[in-house]
Amino acid sequence: CSPCLGPWKGQWNGSVSRAPICGSYCDAWFEACKSVPLCAANWQTDFVRNTTTGYSVCRNTTCQTFATLYRDGRGLCETMWGDSFVYHEDDSNCMKMMFDIEEATCPTVNSVLGSLSAPILVILFGIANLY
Repeated sequence: CSPCLGPWKGQWNGSVSRAPICGSYCDAWFEACKSVPLCAANWQTDFVRNTTTGYSVCRNTTCQTFATLYRDGRGLCETMWGDSFVYHEDDSNCMKMMFDIEEATCPTVNSVLGSLSAPILVILFGIANLY
């Protein structure tokens, strides 16, 4: 969804692999949602398409809370989208999911690896038809 994700292009069209995501973002998201029930831990593999309705539905019919499924912010961000993201303790040179395109900047791979200083990368990310 963001042109900034090119360095972390995944194996299939539109995917990312091991892109750095800011730990503080993951931790805040986890804290805000830790008591919310979900039926899927990994949103890439734990849903199946209902051929009658066209909607994606959970493989597992038992819901568990974010706290049970993920344990913490690291677990959330490193599990929810498979290997798409890697939790970064340091909040520089990593991504935060936001919907404000005005704030988007793109660091280079080298900056994320620590050889250059770069601003936080902002990505636009949407998930549709996940019920």
